[in-house]
Amino acid sequence: MKTAALAVLMGATAALVATGVLLLGGSGLTALEWSPYDAWLRWRAPLAVSSDLVIVVRDPASGGEGAGDRALIAGLITNLTRSGAAVVGVDVPLGQPSFADRRGAAGDAMLSQTILLAGNVVFPIALDRWAPRAGHPDADPPPGHRAWPALSTTTALLETRALTPPLQAPVQPAKNLGHTIVQADPHVVVRRVPLFVRLGDRGVPAFGLALAAAFAKGDPPRIRVDRHGQALVGFAGPAFPQGFNVVPLSELVATIERRETETLEKLFAGRIVLLLLEPSRAPHPTPLGSMSDGVIQAQLLNAVLTSAWIRPVSFAWAAIVTALLAAVAAWLWLTARWWTAVIGVLGLALVYAASLFLVPSRAGLLLGVAAPLVAVVVSSAAALDWNQLSSGNRLRRLEDEVGAIREALVRQESQVEGLEEDLEAARAAVAR
Repeated sequence: MKTAALAVLMGATAALVATGVLLLGGSGLTALEWSPYDAWLRWRAPLAVSSDLVIVVRDPASGGEGAGDRALIAGLITNLTRSGAAVVGVDVPLGQPSFADRRGAAGDAMLSQTILLAGNVVFPIALDRWAPRAGHPDADPPPGHRAWPALSTTTALLETRALTPPLQAPVQPAKNLGHTIVQADPHVVVRRVPLFVRLGDRGVPAFGLALAAAFAKGDPPRIRVDRHGQALVGFAGPAFPQGFNVVPLSELVATIERRETETLEKLFAGRIVLLLLEPSRAPHPTPLGSMSDGVIQAQLLNAVLTSAWIRPVSFAWAAIVTALLAAVAAWLWLTARWWTAVIGVLGLALVYAASLFLVPSRAGLLLGVAAPLVAVVVSSAAALDWNQLSSGNRLRRLEDEVGAIREALVRQESQVEGLEEDLEAARAAVAR
């Protein structure tokens, strides 16, 4: 009983130490923490791809990397809406310098009227991370879109500011606007997206979430998030793997020009159509290779549509699991022979390693690896030190007992010698 209590105490202490190390650890420890998730993404069976999503991408035949103009976008929106597209997402944040000189005021008016008539268009908004200072002129709340929820001052979200006027005339009639900000880990790999960010007193949804919300026909989808309100992107594969409905822009334009109405309806009716027309910006490193903002948002949208969510286990349960593993390791070292303890700890490690890959697939939960590893090492070292101290104490007690026995034997020998002398004296007296 005392040994079990000691093992529990060592496990709890080791869990506290491991948590502190993880919180203060650098990029190397973060990479170790996420390595099982990255490996699971590469080796697991491909995730489901939603049939409700169609992605239109630029190809060399459609003009390569050049940005589309407002007339092209307006024409695409009009034809897609006529073909029955439920939602049209356009990955072109209006107001960027590369796009501002296209078609002038006439193009703006044409696009604005097209968006108003369609009533189902979602645009991204160019935002930047920013912590506003009190009294700063830019700290005044900018105007918000009607679809953005109002936030209280106590809602903790990432603070942002608009790189361009957030509600320019062409996009004011849009059904929604979404951000494309991603969250990179300390070793600069993107795995998470904040579902909402703060812009003034409004919450701006992620672009992929805004598209899903515009498409939702019933209750809003339930999305698993961490304690910071971020969702792990359920990457279905690198960029757009087999299974995604991808249509080259040149084919779409040619089909529209040929007036093949039935083909367009078959492709787009009742679906979300995402137009990735913006020139390739600096891609972000992800566990499955480099991806642009638009591709990451498309992966997020597919995860929302298919409910393919993975979320880290809660902090409380992570601490409990870490302490339990550390306590079991300490108990093995305290109670078993060294070779038995080695086999037991290795078996424990193998079982937990297998659960790192099985639990995400079965339960949608991501278990930690760095904290349990550190905790098991700390608890094992503590148990070995305790064994050494206990052995030293036992050895000293044995040495003290041996010394006491030796002293008792010396005293007994002295008594025997005294008795022998008395016996000799008695014999001599008898002889006289």
